[in-house]
Amino acid sequence: MTLRLLSLLIALGNYETLTRARIQDGCGEKNDRVMRKLLAQLVELGLIAKTRMEVISSLGAGAPMYYLTPKGAEYLAAEVDPKYLHCTTTPPQWTTLVHTVQVEELHIVVDRAIALQSMVGLGGWLNERRVVNSHESQPEKRYSLFTLLREKPRLVCNRDAVFLLRVGSYAKCYYVELDRATSSIQQITNSKPPGFFELLKQQAHKRHFPSNMDTFSVLSVSPTPGRRDLLRSAMKNKVGSEFWKFCSWADFTPPKLLFEPIWYASEGEPSPLVKRN
Repeated sequence: MTLRLLSLLIALGNYETLTRARIQDGCGEKNDRVMRKLLAQLVELGLIAKTRMEVISSLGAGAPMYYLTPKGAEYLAAEVDPKYLHCTTTPPQWTTLVHTVQVEELHIVVDRAIALQSMVGLGGWLNERRVVNSHESQPEKRYSLFTLLREKPRLVCNRDAVFLLRVGSYAKCYYVELDRATSSIQQITNSKPPGFFELLKQQAHKRHFPSNMDTFSVLSVSPTPGRRDLLRSAMKNKVGSEFWKFCSWADFTPPKLLFEPIWYASEGEPSPLVKRN
């Protein structure tokens, strides 16, 4: 295993489902042809796999998605860090493939924002596909972001991702909702808030990460400022709306994410995610 191959494998261990272009960007590789050969080697070794379905890349062409196999996860766990043993190695669902890759794009942005400064630390990231403690024999010790909050009437909270930010002695959870404009504004504002509000009442967010705060924020990222404003306006009178923050994809960048006023509540002026001392 060369260092170049290992860096590609680690990238898929960290982000789980990526296009060739995104892996190449993250690893600093310049040559597309060489990159395809390196990925083909990892596929041949059985350490990674690629989807048959393609997504549209930033260049407008179709591109397969690459993901770690169980063999790849075991290799990383043995040679790099045991944490990789718990990576998601199941093939992504073709029906949600575009959504899956865009959530990982958000993950990359968060990691890069953290790397640009020293005030805020990242306590972890959990996406909708990851099963925590997946190797535990006792079912109650295994869990994912999908949370059944009530049997009758049935109420669930199904988020796209969650991450923990640490600032000084404070540790707070931030849930991510990726708005791709594939659901109507009304559908989102009617279906999402009740689950998040019940999650707060049960303090169930503390199971996902060791937060020492009784509240959390829900970060909604929309494709355009206009869509963002429609969503925040419709959320205004919904239960738990005070915990929601909205931004557009164009503002969701490493330099702006933490300290710039890009986050809008349902009413009022935008504010930063974290206030500087």
